[in-house]
Amino acid sequence: MQAKLTSKNEMKRFRNNIVRYLILNLKPTLEALHCIDIFVSISKEFSVDKNLLLSLMGIETNFGNYLGKMDIVSSLATLSYDKRRSEFFTSELITLLILFDNGIINPNNYLGSWAGAFGNFQFLMILII
Repeated sequence: MQAKLTSKNEMKRFRNNIVRYLILNLKPTLEALHCIDIFVSISKEFSVDKNLLLSLMGIETNFGNYLGKMDIVSSLATLSYDKRRSEFFTSELITLLILFDNGIINPNNYLGSWAGAFGNFQFLMILII
């Protein structure tokens, strides 16, 4: 069943419940895997709460267990062809090709979502540069 969030307070309550659930139930697993050190380091370097990072990664990719199965080049090329958001997705496609060319992303390992999102946090290409 999908809940419809109709107010700012409901959204805030929903967000807090999700964050609390992920921290209480999944953080010990990450600590056992010694992954928490990476989040602490990122948190300090970029001034982002590590619990927020853990929650985002948990929601988006089940802590890296599912990063997507779509060929991002094909996804972005298809979305670029659609006139409704052609400019946006064409820019994303060009950015991805630049990331390949600069060696930032390995062209042999670029599976993601149908909408072109990539990695543990399912960011769009423009956010990686």
